Amino acid sequence: MNSQNAKHLFDHKSDDPAVQANMKHRPLDVLDVKSKPEIEESCRDQKKIFLSNTNETTEIDLDKSTINDVVTDSPRQAIKNGGTIAGLKFNLIVAVSKNLGIGLKGGLPWKLKSELKYFSQTTRRVLDSTKRNVVIMGRKTYFGIPLSNRPLRDRLNIVLSTTLTKHDLSDEVLLQPNLERAMKFLENDNELKSSIETIWIIGGAGVFRDAMASERCHRLYITQIQSSFECDVFLPAIPDNFQEVNTDPEIPQGIQVENGISFLYKVLEKR
Repeated sequence: MNSQNAKHLFDHKSDDPAVQANMKHRPLDVLDVKSKPEIEESCRDQKKIFLSNTNETTEIDLDKSTINDVVTDSPRQAIKNGGTIAGLKFNLIVAVSKNLGIGLKGGLPWKLKSELKYFSQTTRRVLDSTKRNVVIMGRKTYFGIPLSNRPLRDRLNIVLSTTLTKHDLSDEVLLQPNLERAMKFLENDNELKSSIETIWIIGGAGVFRDAMASERCHRLYITQIQSSFECDVFLPAIPDNFQEVNTDPEIPQGIQVENGISFLYKVLEKR
């Protein structure tokens, strides 16, 4: 049932022939509640009644999360494909040593030009040449990038900090207080949102922790370095609900070796 059909139902009483005819539709069931039609959504043995008219807020329980949005006649409607909730997702990309280290004194403890090239190509790659990707990072990660390379070119840079001000950053860099606020900002700016293809989380440890715990996290692009290094920043434990997938043909396969260091690229996806 699409929003046009739903709106039509809300404008009629439950005994209206049009409403009766639509009560057979799945997965949205039309119920007679005090002589007014209401819709019950069923998904994975969970049910939620929502909407009694098109101006009210919907509430849908899916996958243990409650998401609120307003159903309208707009093609940007929040409910699509039988109850799926539309929302921005992101990927995480990180190189990590055998002892889970990811940084030392504001930089990387290893020198792997091919891995840096992989990072650059992966976070810049788009299918639509009219769009670009976003890289989101914490304050230390941003200032750990060599001055000549920041902001990262051909990508929208967003820095997360509650201590910096806009004057501390280049004009083209956006400042947000935390990851979820950054995602909401991108979602609410329709023009900006339409120009974005992929959102990448690139560090540091605290941002990685929040990202992996978020329902918005889609994939982890991990460079597994097969040696231990002295580090002072470490990757938080990867949750058990991520599993390895082999669906990205752009990822180099097998063991890579540079400067006597062995490493390999993996992609994990949230189940």
